[in-house]
Amino acid sequence: MTPLKRLGCAVTQDRPHHRSQMFLLRVWAEQGSDAELVWRGRVQQIISGETHSFDTWSRLIELLLLLLLATESTRDERAPLHEDETHS
Repeated sequence: MTPLKRLGCAVTQDRPHHRSQMFLLRVWAEQGSDAELVWRGRVQQIISGETHSFDTWSRLIELLLLLLLATESTRDERAPLHEDETHS
């Protein structure tokens, strides 16, 4: 199962993606309660400034996908209407 399907998201491949996104990713190790290293981090979407913390790699992937999907839906809302929809 793909990460997008696990999140309940459907992605269509009928249009190409021409925009890229930039993220700032900070990762550090902390000593856990059982003396093992625990990786923690923070991901920030540069354009929006939206920031999220994570403590597992799978959570990082989920956050990246959610940020990307949110950007995609915002772009869809601003997309121009089809030519046949602009004429009354």
